[in-house]
Amino acid sequence: MPPFGDDEPVARWRWLAADAHEAADQMTDPEARLLLLSIAQAYERLAQRAEERSTKPAKHEYADPD
Repeated sequence: MPPFGDDEPVARWRWLAADAHEAADQMTDPEARLLLLSIAQAYERLAQRAEERSTKPAKHEYADPD
């Protein structure tokens, strides 16, 4: 069971990245290892995007400019 809740996207993506890295380390097939490392990098990018979104103020489409 993952050590985070559904409301923690950064932790989820980082956990999945670590899991993919661990699986890549166990691969003996070079192509499979590269694919898993690529997946791990994609999860890390998702974590970075989720982290950026969580630190930026929300933009409201219909906000009053005054």
